[in-house]
Amino acid sequence: MKLNRATLYLFLSDFQGKIVPFTTLLIALCFDFAQIPGVSFISPQLVYGVLFFWILYRPDLLPFGSLFVISICADVLKGALLGLTAVEWFVFYLVILPQRKLLIKASFFMVWSAFSLLVGLLLFCKWLFFSMLSGHILSGIPVLFQALLTLLLYPFMSCILIFIQKLFIERFTQNDF
Repeated sequence: MKLNRATLYLFLSDFQGKIVPFTTLLIALCFDFAQIPGVSFISPQLVYGVLFFWILYRPDLLPFGSLFVISICADVLKGALLGLTAVEWFVFYLVILPQRKLLIKASFFMVWSAFSLLVGLLLFCKWLFFSMLSGHILSGIPVLFQALLTLLLYPFMSCILIFIQKLFIERFTQNDF
């Protein structure tokens, strides 16, 4: 079989399109792992923004099976309860996918509101889970600041991800060869 230029181009563009969401997710995980001394408990959850964006706009490029493997690896690296991140990311999928058609047509403010609600509920459930696990009520202030930072950074993350999507994914959907 002869490999011509067009076939190679389509293969590489398809591979590049599929690797971009995972790369951005891994970069966000690296930022989440890098903690600022003294304030590490209030670092934003950048992974939530990346997950929300790709699940909403390109769920075909971020299959849950692959996310499951990455989430288990993240739990191992963080030393967290094995499977907790997978449950979080599964909740993202379960909540976002049914609302996808509605949110894609909505204004950015509505998308941001949906993201805010989802992150708020998820962090509250996480706080509640760890409070029950520890046997006493943990302080909610770090969780509140973590949610606030995550929500304030989402518009910037969204702009960066839109730029990345246009640069690496949409560019190759046109027939320019």
